[in-house]
Amino acid sequence: MKMNFKYDNIDNQDLHPKKQKMLKQLGLPMQIRVPIRMRGLSSKGIKSLCHHNTIKMVKKHGGKRLVGHTIASRSRGLEVFDHSVWITPENNVACITKSNHTREEIEKGYIVFLPRMIDESPDVLEKNVHHDFLVSRNHVAFIEDNSGRVSHTEKLKHAGKFMEKTYKVNYATHMHHCTFLDIA
Repeated sequence: MKMNFKYDNIDNQDLHPKKQKMLKQLGLPMQIRVPIRMRGLSSKGIKSLCHHNTIKMVKKHGGKRLVGHTIASRSRGLEVFDHSVWITPENNVACITKSNHTREEIEKGYIVFLPRMIDESPDVLEKNVHHDFLVSRNHVAFIEDNSGRVSHTEKLKHAGKFMEKTYKVNYATHMHHCTFLDIA
């Protein structure tokens, strides 16, 4: 599936090349910039409900839901959180859950986003959407859905295989059955 919407690529100031390499070791696609809506109704999404906010926006105004991950760079690694953004009817991407983001992200006006899939059935929220994890130096820590507890840690060089075995139905299915988006 190709990304057939308008987007901007990240640069090395958005995410250090070493951290981009960490994500690549996990088999994850390239990251993009997604503008944060700052004004109007489309900036008022309810905090921590990005999936629902985006579904509502699609139902009311059209467009599509793009499911993926926000990526926050930290001094020792990365925080990667499941997130949904809106592909507008004009084919632009926009984050409509401004309240989720840090002051720094809001000042920049965009988030670093790893697109995973375009939701072709936005009337139904996927049951197991959350695949949050932390990458620190040479380890990956997987976070349990909604609890915030670490469910498992794995060395970075083996984490791709762990993801494939553990998240067969969810995460790895997307990785190995081409539902991750290709950069056009």
